[in-house]
Amino acid sequence: MKKNLEVYASFQEDSNVGWVWIPPLDTIHSRDHIEVSQTNNSVICVARVIDKNFLYLYNKAPRNIITDENNAIIISEYYRDKLGGIKTGQKYDFEIKRICKLNFVSKTRALMQHPDNAVKIACWLALVSVGLSILGVVMSAIQMCR
Repeated sequence: MKKNLEVYASFQEDSNVGWVWIPPLDTIHSRDHIEVSQTNNSVICVARVIDKNFLYLYNKAPRNIITDENNAIIISEYYRDKLGGIKTGQKYDFEIKRICKLNFVSKTRALMQHPDNAVKIACWLALVSVGLSILGVVMSAIQMCR
């Protein structure tokens, strides 16, 4: 889905989590993995859908008030930088696609792009252990065939 959306800054407590607040869309639900693209850059993260409860909390002073939830996207600075340094308070053309639940490559990419370093390290360790496990199975199979 391509849409022209106004960019807002995320809450401070959302700065180190792997989600983006998006407008309500028919095909994307809260907690789905999505790919957000802007020009030549993209990130894979978790979608959170803007609802009335979120707007109630977000629209308190001193923040800019979201007047049209259907044309707003709330992104942390980390993901704004990954998308090419987009600025808050401006409108950009975004493409938002839902990631298939069985697309493990994209979900691994989401973990590698996560703003929390602990998640990135855990992902790297998991990939290394899977690689070493495969290597161990291959070496065992070679030894058994001799």
